[in-house]
Amino acid sequence: DDYSIGTSSVNVGEIYYKLGNDSTALQYLYVSEKAYQGTENLPYTLNAIGRVYVRKNLFDKAIGYHREAYDIARKLDTKLDQTQLLVGLGQAQLAKGATAPAIEAFRQAVEIGMPLNAVTEIKDAYQGLTAAFSKQKDFANAFKYQELLLSIKDTIFNINTTKKLGTLQFAFDLEKKESQISLLNKDKELQEQEIRRQK
Repeated sequence: DDYSIGTSSVNVGEIYYKLGNDSTALQYLYVSEKAYQGTENLPYTLNAIGRVYVRKNLFDKAIGYHREAYDIARKLDTKLDQTQLLVGLGQAQLAKGATAPAIEAFRQAVEIGMPLNAVTEIKDAYQGLTAAFSKQKDFANAFKYQELLLSIKDTIFNINTTKKLGTLQFAFDLEKKESQISLLNKDKELQEQEIRRQK
């Protein structure tokens, strides 16, 4: 089952990446890459491999993986994947010191991500644009994207707060219903006891 192998391997690889164990992360990510060959899931794994190579300071290799992933996503016309992959590509180029191509990648990510309302990816792109323009000493644009970054962070915070409130409201309503059911069951029990007593 290549899909399950690819999915579980990329997940384990990402956990090792987050733990800072890049060598083990790559082992699992390569298993996922092999399992996902020829599928629409391959770009996700290639993007993850690219991130590992950025951290290992192998920027050209990282950029190669990000570009390959983006080309596949573009052929498949998967817009969210394209947005995520452009952010990854921009981050790799920025880490390499190639600010102009990084800016181009981040701007494309924003352009594709806006209609999707991909707020997390747009936030990452704004963060990258802020850093890239700062490196170029273009402080007007850096400030502009910093402002946009702060604005979208507020949006994300509000979305998360609304979700949390919705979850709390749901839990409260559920608890209330369960209490009502419990009371109804007790009433029913009492009625049955009364009927038995009368008999």
